[in-house]
Amino acid sequence: MKVFHTILIFLLLLPGILPAGEQLSSDSLLDSARKGNARSQLLLADAFFFGKKRKTNPALAVYWYRKAATAGNAQAQYNLAVCLEHGWGCSRSQIAAFSWYKKAAEQNLIPAVIRYARMLYSGTPDEQAGKIKVPGIQAEPGKALTLLRSKNDSPEICHALAVLLLKDSKNLKSNAFEIRSSLEKAAASPNPQTETFLYLASVLQNGIGGPSDQKRAADLLETAAQRKHPAAMVRYGKLLEHGFGRKPDPAQAIELYRQAAEKGDPEGMFALAEHLKSGFHISADLAQAFKLFKASAEKGYPPAFAATGDCFRYGYGVPPSPEKAFDWYMRGARSGEPGAQFRAGECYRLGIGITEDPAGAVYWYRKSAENGNPEALRQVAIAFLTGYGVKKNISTGSKLLKQAADSGDREAEKLLIQWSN
Repeated sequence: MKVFHTILIFLLLLPGILPAGEQLSSDSLLDSARKGNARSQLLLADAFFFGKKRKTNPALAVYWYRKAATAGNAQAQYNLAVCLEHGWGCSRSQIAAFSWYKKAAEQNLIPAVIRYARMLYSGTPDEQAGKIKVPGIQAEPGKALTLLRSKNDSPEICHALAVLLLKDSKNLKSNAFEIRSSLEKAAASPNPQTETFLYLASVLQNGIGGPSDQKRAADLLETAAQRKHPAAMVRYGKLLEHGFGRKPDPAQAIELYRQAAEKGDPEGMFALAEHLKSGFHISADLAQAFKLFKASAEKGYPPAFAATGDCFRYGYGVPPSPEKAFDWYMRGARSGEPGAQFRAGECYRLGIGITEDPAGAVYWYRKSAENGNPEALRQVAIAFLTGYGVKKNISTGSKLLKQAADSGDREAEKLLIQWSN
């Protein structure tokens, strides 16, 4: 109850006065909104938010959304929640957004039910409202799933339920059938979401909740790609490139990568750049490859950081610069990308763009190894075997070298044989 009262106070503190700048001239929609018609208030808010026959003004949009929401209009409650969640036209507050999503969900507005369930599943952090600390919403994943299951006659909710269940990797096996059946139900609706095709394709490819079906997965990805969905174009392109569930067609795959890249998709940029760099099934263009790698990295695509660093390190399409190479490797390393972490370790070991630092090298090799890179694990093993950057420990080094070999690193296998002899 105390939390409820605190949140109520917090909500009351949010701006509710009319922002400066609203036109005072009379028009039918504005007049109706001023007289308290919730539908008119919603339409007026939309007009200000989207710039429909009025100058875009997010703050005014939020003002009128709040008026209509307070009057009980479910769509206005949802729209206000979206604004609060993202800080559009108002101060950002996930807690306040949660409250309004809940109100709209209680009126069975499907998008609100989904967003409310997602926030309930993950919870929200604490927030500060002036001097008042507002406790965040406690995560209740079981309650969120129960809510979605109670309304799974909607294809959108079936999709949302499957996505949340896929997040629970620990219970993937027990939830597998429900995940697959929910996505199948969503995909069979008259107007399925493109994202449903993508998730269902992954489920079919990995045999979740039933036997794998590469052919049908390819069909779904092809349909999604035909809708010009960038991620679908990249995924379908990879099937065509390697012949999974389709006859190999590298030329069409590259064209799909190009289309996705033109739409600003970072993975599409990366895939196209790889071909431009290698000249595989396309004329090599190192300068263009570099530009695409860099653009992909700037959009946050993890593998692109290491690729951009490689361009600077080896002079692919750009003048060599060890310092810039190291900078891009470190950007990726700090983001947790194992390839970039390994290369950062190499820079510290070999003194590329930075002063040689054995301890720094081992640190980043370890980070990369922890993220599943067997090549980095081999380097950590060598460090322990030789005492490079760490205290020499033959037992630990031998154990790590065996782990790297068992993980498929052939160089580790060779070293293990040599070390044993």
